[in-house]
Amino acid sequence: MISVLTSRHFNLYIPIGLVLANLVFKGLFLINHPIAADEPFSIWVSQMDISSIIDFLATGNNPPLYEIILHYWGGVFGTSALSMRLPSLIFSSLSVLLIYRLCEKHLQKNTGLIAGILFVFSNYHIFFAHEARSYALLGMLSIGSVYFFLNLIKSEKNVFNKRSLVFFSISSFLLISCHYFGFLILLTELIFLIINPTLFKQYWKVIGLGIGIVLILYIPNMGVLIDRFTDSTGNGTWVKPPKWDGLYHMLRKFSNQPLVAVCSIVILIASLIKLLIHKVFNQTSIGARFISFWFFFVFLSMFTVSFTTPIFIKRYLMVAGIAFPILLAIASTYLMDKKKTKYIFPCVLCLLFIISSNPNVTNQRDTKGAIQQVLNLKTDRTIIYLCPDWFDLNFTYYYNKEIFQKKINPSKSQLHTALKKDNIYPIKGKEDIDLSLLSNVDQVIFLDAAADFCYPENRIQPFLSSQLNQIDFFHFEKIFNVIVYAPSN
Repeated sequence: MISVLTSRHFNLYIPIGLVLANLVFKGLFLINHPIAADEPFSIWVSQMDISSIIDFLATGNNPPLYEIILHYWGGVFGTSALSMRLPSLIFSSLSVLLIYRLCEKHLQKNTGLIAGILFVFSNYHIFFAHEARSYALLGMLSIGSVYFFLNLIKSEKNVFNKRSLVFFSISSFLLISCHYFGFLILLTELIFLIINPTLFKQYWKVIGLGIGIVLILYIPNMGVLIDRFTDSTGNGTWVKPPKWDGLYHMLRKFSNQPLVAVCSIVILIASLIKLLIHKVFNQTSIGARFISFWFFFVFLSMFTVSFTTPIFIKRYLMVAGIAFPILLAIASTYLMDKKKTKYIFPCVLCLLFIISSNPNVTNQRDTKGAIQQVLNLKTDRTIIYLCPDWFDLNFTYYYNKEIFQKKINPSKSQLHTALKKDNIYPIKGKEDIDLSLLSNVDQVIFLDAAADFCYPENRIQPFLSSQLNQIDFFHFEKIFNVIVYAPSN
């Protein structure tokens, strides 16, 4: 009876404890840093009606699921930083529950506890739990798809599991509706099945049926997918090609700090060596084999592809990063066999993650500070230039919520018209500067939000310096410069 109660308590209290720890630890500084980067874009798009969200995002690199969720959420709770970031914190907390359940069912309960702790105290995952973007949702749905995939290929006698098939199809469809890189999860599942002949022979029909259902449901968006893929491969992306040390630097981001990264890498290599020495890889559980294949296949594939079509950045790597805590938990518990020493490495690893974690991870974007400085300097006879031009949403979010929160299908033309009434001009380069406007002003303010990175040939600052006198300069973390000019006469 005692052992039964202990098992029940373990099954109940551990996952609840992990979820609560995730909510509290990652929620402590949820709004400590300003809405920045692409967050205003998601918030702004979410204010459109559903059909307009779908049509608008069809021209970019974002499927509409996250913005649709944010549309209904924001309709109830508003567009404050707390409201807009709370869904990501919830998705992160559901992810740790799914991680535990996956390990409990397909690995071991202790592995689930270790993986859950590593996830909760991962700075990488804290960052995305603090961001009003789709990546925490992408991680959660990746785990969901994998969980139900493993349910379908469990090692027992093949039983047509209708419930798992339904949930696999739903979670996988939502996954690729959240982000195009979700297709990498489906590809990983399919290839894993193919390279395991016994599993393929036994389960190809049910997995084929599941993926077939997903693709049929996705048919309305297939044209958009092909168009975006063609555009990215043909015209490239804004991401720079990686260097070979990029593999280590990404593992360091997954592992909080350099020392932790080195320990994690050593544990992974030592586990692999032990597997090779004992030649027992095929004897390990299907779950452990799949998690290992999942991480390394996606991680190394994205790195390799990035030499021709760069995609190797931390946000896109969520489809691999969500597997990393589970892989580390598996590797660390595999190293030692004796009961007294089995959990030495897992405990050390968990301790290192806890010590090196930072619940106040910065987004390195002091958007609010830079914009507030502009507003403090602004007068009725001030012209303000913003570059890049898409920084207009960041600026408007803090400048004037009434303009930002236009309730009926906001458009960029409406937003720019409203800004121009206040002498605020989002621009791409010096060609967008009207010299006639500069003759009757007291000052010109240029808010440089990494203009040279976005538009290397913009030449805004040299042009303004040739026409006006620079009288002040302010720098804000990490990329913002506020440069103030006055007429030369």
